Amino acid sequence: MLRYSWIVFAHAILLSFESIFAELIQNSLEISVITIASICIPTSGGILLLIYFASNRNDNNIINIFKNYKQLFPAAIFLSVGIFTWYDSVSRIGASKDGLIAGALEITIVLFLAHLVLKERLTKTQLFGVFLAIIGFFITMSIGSNIGSSINYFSLGDFESIVSAICMASSYLFTIKLVKNNSAIKITGLLLVLSGLSFIVISSMIFTVTKNSVFSFEDLNIEEVYILILFSFIPLSSALFYNIGMKKLGVSITSILASSTIILTIIFQVFLSVIGYAMILPLNTSMAILGGSIGIIGIFIIHISSDRLFVILNSKFNNKVYIKIK
Repeated sequence: MLRYSWIVFAHAILLSFESIFAELIQNSLEISVITIASICIPTSGGILLLIYFASNRNDNNIINIFKNYKQLFPAAIFLSVGIFTWYDSVSRIGASKDGLIAGALEITIVLFLAHLVLKERLTKTQLFGVFLAIIGFFITMSIGSNIGSSINYFSLGDFESIVSAICMASSYLFTIKLVKNNSAIKITGLLLVLSGLSFIVISSMIFTVTKNSVFSFEDLNIEEVYILILFSFIPLSSALFYNIGMKKLGVSITSILASSTIILTIIFQVFLSVIGYAMILPLNTSMAILGGSIGIIGIFIIHISSDRLFVILNSKFNNKVYIKIK
């Protein structure tokens, strides 16, 4: 089983790149988050669906999956809000701090949501893991981000990162049955398409009411369009690798391995900053790494002692779902 662990590590690396590139695209190229999401997310989903139906020509009926609309549409809605707040957060506080805040917090929220759904009591060991994860979270919140000439200790970007973690965790509990009983490529592609279309629909409604377009398509040159299309392959691969890893390894091991993205993002950002790219870094990198490490240890303890919880989540409670984009 562990021979599939490289898939989850690949997801962790891609997730770090997705967060960092989302920051670079918004801050360096000055492309709005709604433009990025409206182009890249449905493009990612569309490519996955094309790959799936090209390799499974006998499965031409995608309508059947909509029979699970009670899981499908809430998962897509939470996913779209999670993606938007995630991308916007990294442009404000940087990919490193966003990953540090959302990483451990997201796993902790998943645990509590599963606890509420399953009516399971949390063990003392799990509570200790949650305690460590929360300590890592508050260490991260306390270091602030150096943005231009100002220092922010709690900002809109921090709030968006927290909202993103809540929405992603909520989408997990709506999506596990879909991923378990269907192709990971098919479900991932469909959810990405639905999430991307929601950006377009909401933006169109805003334009209808205010007559002000929130898109910036008209300001894009051909090079920027190519960059966005190429960027689409990162969330495509990241989401797909996570779902494959989850099916092969299970939720607990996958979440533990995927949490390595918390530290990887800091390492990649520091490297890019050293070679000359303008990155938004935490004020204290050492404290950021400390907070992230404590959070990862908390995540490990939570999952090591929650195997029974997630076995029940996967078997007895088949109506709850799990998919990953961040």
